[in-house]
Amino acid sequence: MPKGKAEESRSGQMGFLPAEAAGMPVPRPPLVAKTPPLWYTPCAMLESQPPRTPGVRLGYLLVLLLLLIDALLLFALRALPISIFSFLIGLLLLASLPALALILYWTSGLRNAFYHVEDGALIILWGSVRQVIPLAMVTGLQQGNGAGELRRFRGIRWPGLRVGSAVLETADGPLPARVFAARGPAEQLLVTTAERAYVISPDDREIFTDALEALMRSTLPRVPRVPGTALGFWGWPLWRRRDVLGLLGGAVGLNLLLFGLLTTLYSRLPNPTPLHFDAAGAVDRWGTPSGLFVLPVAGFSAWVINGVVGALFYRQAQNRPVAFVIWGAALLLQVATWIILIGLIR
Repeated sequence: MPKGKAEESRSGQMGFLPAEAAGMPVPRPPLVAKTPPLWYTPCAMLESQPPRTPGVRLGYLLVLLLLLIDALLLFALRALPISIFSFLIGLLLLASLPALALILYWTSGLRNAFYHVEDGALIILWGSVRQVIPLAMVTGLQQGNGAGELRRFRGIRWPGLRVGSAVLETADGPLPARVFAARGPAEQLLVTTAERAYVISPDDREIFTDALEALMRSTLPRVPRVPGTALGFWGWPLWRRRDVLGLLGGAVGLNLLLFGLLTTLYSRLPNPTPLHFDAAGAVDRWGTPSGLFVLPVAGFSAWVINGVVGALFYRQAQNRPVAFVIWGAALLLQVATWIILIGLIR
């Protein structure tokens, strides 16, 4: 074969060879990052949070305000002489402590709240509350307040925080509702089932609603879920027992009345005053009237300790009689402190 034809033949063959074989770089299409869809695979999760502001900021502002009030009350309590007025100030200070704890609890609950879908169920996490709603039981999603009006709300509410229970008035009649929201009715999402409605407020409500509807229509395999509510500490059954609340409330009521009696009579007590009697009924220890406060302080300490220990026993059904014995002992101890104090000051 002539030299020119041989080179032309090799050139033609080279043109049909893959570019890598020819030692030439091959242009490749650019890589495109794929955004994962909002609906999940069996291992993924749809997740959203309620808006944090202004609810969290107002919650912490309320905490600071209460702490400031408590500081002023404490300063006044130390400056004033012991009297019924100082007792009332101390009562206000004591009442502010559970209010402070509740505000901190609900503010922290909002700060860490989540709505997410996992294993075929919408799960609401708010504080110690865990609400599970199987998607198979959801009958409707409604943005805003078009599904009905919420009435008889009971719970915690301030601007940016609404948590509690209510009744949703619908065309088919009233429906009990649980509210876990950080926005008003116009910005809420109502998730309805045949038995109950759930009011939430995801930060990205439209996207969350679309994704939730896609999940409800999907045919992905789901893990069977049972609807339920885990309330943590607030779900303990003892809070729904009137006899338990009667025992605990009666004991602390007697204790506070003893504080009130002692502060009312304090200015009229002799100094020194008897603090202890021997077995024969003779006074064997004298002191200032302030020493008498040992009795109500000891009674209150016993109430706290017995209340906590009894609550721990009450959690197990077989130990509940022991819990009632412990709470009953706290009540009897308050009666005993009354008898002792009256014997000392009469």
